[in-house]
Amino acid sequence: TYEPQTDKGKDLMRFGSALLAPWEVGFCAFIVDVFSQALRVIKPGGHGLIWALPRTSDLTALGLRVAGSPREGRQGWF
Repeated sequence: TYEPQTDKGKDLMRFGSALLAPWEVGFCAFIVDVFSQALRVIKPGGHGLIWALPRTSDLTALGLRVAGSPREGRQGWF
């Protein structure tokens, strides 16, 4: 299993286990850890292009919200 490195990831592991399957909790905690660090170092006004498979797109969006990503811009489906 994944061991989160940030407090937000640890909180998600603790509280998300009631709602999500074990692999989903680990996946979300990983996304939270990665994007918490990315948001920490990104310059003000910076943008990101994030791609996810259809099966994990909702989990990726959940991880981004927990990490503190602002909900700006557009979401597109290709």
